[in-house]
Amino acid sequence: MNNFFVIFSILFLSGCSAFLVPMSSDPNTKLGQAYELYEIGRPLPAERIAKEALDIFIEQKDKLGESEANFFLGVFYKYKSGWKNVPEQEYIDKAIEKLKLAETGYKSIGENIQASKVTFELGQSYRSKNRIDLTCKYYEESLELYKTGQGQYKEFRFNPEYNSPIDLINAHVEHVCAKKT
Repeated sequence: MNNFFVIFSILFLSGCSAFLVPMSSDPNTKLGQAYELYEIGRPLPAERIAKEALDIFIEQKDKLGESEANFFLGVFYKYKSGWKNVPEQEYIDKAIEKLKLAETGYKSIGENIQASKVTFELGQSYRSKNRIDLTCKYYEESLELYKTGQGQYKEFRFNPEYNSPIDLINAHVEHVCAKKT
């Protein structure tokens, strides 16, 4: 019976918290942990840790970190909108809110390439709302921002089926926006 309580406690803790995730007060470490937790299928602690990182970035007035944390949460909420038993439009709206904060933050510090990844995700979010006008607006803005080459951080993760972020964005513009006219 004693083993039952130990096993139950371990299973309970591992499902409800960031069990076995080392504590850190560094917001960059926290945000990295949030990405890792999300990728291994532990979204709830990922969200909590990302929010903690965001709070620290805001407190430290770290606009780059704040923007990246808002980007993570925006993408997180966009994907969460597809879960069963969650109000889809509410989470898409939360995603758009966080992504707009990330876009503003990146632009304010001249990180246009990073702002490009955000505006692309804004386009994707509006696409899920069936707002093709806004989808295309953000896709085109994403392309323009990326082409400036401005920013210290020149790369971001994108679908490996494409050779570059430009190819990815162009494919979406051609597929979605060509139909709009």
